[in-house]
Amino acid sequence: MVDVGEKPLSERSARARATLRASTATCAALADGGLPKGDAIAVARLAGIQAAKRTAELVPLAHPLPLAHVDVAIAPEPELGRVSIEATARAHARTGVELEALVACTTAAVALYDMVKAVEPGAAISDARVIEKRGGRSGIWRQEPAPAATPDCVPVHLRRAGAQAAASVGTCALLVVSTRAASGARPDRAEPHLRALAHAAGLSVARFAVLPDDPPALAAFMRDCADRQRVAVVLTSGGTGLTADDRTPEATLAVADREVPGIAELVRAHSFARTPLAALSRAVAAMRGRTLIVNLPGNPSALVELREPLAPVLRHAVELLAA
Repeated sequence: MVDVGEKPLSERSARARATLRASTATCAALADGGLPKGDAIAVARLAGIQAAKRTAELVPLAHPLPLAHVDVAIAPEPELGRVSIEATARAHARTGVELEALVACTTAAVALYDMVKAVEPGAAISDARVIEKRGGRSGIWRQEPAPAATPDCVPVHLRRAGAQAAASVGTCALLVVSTRAASGARPDRAEPHLRALAHAAGLSVARFAVLPDDPPALAAFMRDCADRQRVAVVLTSGGTGLTADDRTPEATLAVADREVPGIAELVRAHSFARTPLAALSRAVAAMRGRTLIVNLPGNPSALVELREPLAPVLRHAVELLAA
């Protein structure tokens, strides 16, 4: 076992992701808790957290670490025939927690498979990888996610839509608004779903940031993206509710030349069909020059649900602005 005794103690964190691929019906049943074995998501989260705490027993020569935090986020995406799994681990230690995050993620994926195998034994686990590590001498390391493969179980009409969206029509910037995520107090779960929405709309991601609920900082980010980088679209996630810290709409309007109310109405109407709480959203859509800025919910499930109706609208808006 590598001697790390001379290394200083420091804050370490890591994130890992994996995917369970299954049919649309199986993913929907998993999301609704309708599988024969019960609530698969709760079981898989617990399995992943428990496994992370025993990483040193599972992986030869791994260092036992005093984990301060482990979390497993599971996001079913029935329309794409997959379940996205992300694990985060954090510790104040002399070595990194990448193994703990990866063990949590893959064990959660195995537990999900165990829950669905009675209805779909051909479900597959793929794309397991560490996507980010922080701490130690190497500082921050992040792996850009690979383009998502389109599974065979996705319906033909969605496969065609995905293929069409692959041709880029412009660039975009993604902004997650969360004070806790920006400080590292909790993992950011919105990024992969924002990226998936951008990809479906034919947008290539030029910039990504996680910022606290600070209107001047948010407005500065939007201005820089529009005026200097000249991205076609800025997609924000979070900060659109009723609490005192929810100020993303104010920041957006502060930099806007004109509003695009139909997009905000579309987002609310689509979300309202699933929950009446969507009526509390204050999200706006606006333009600054030729850049479209769209506020979206912070809830990862809501971002998944909005992908299909919103992607073609964003794509057409970019084409109109580029004409």
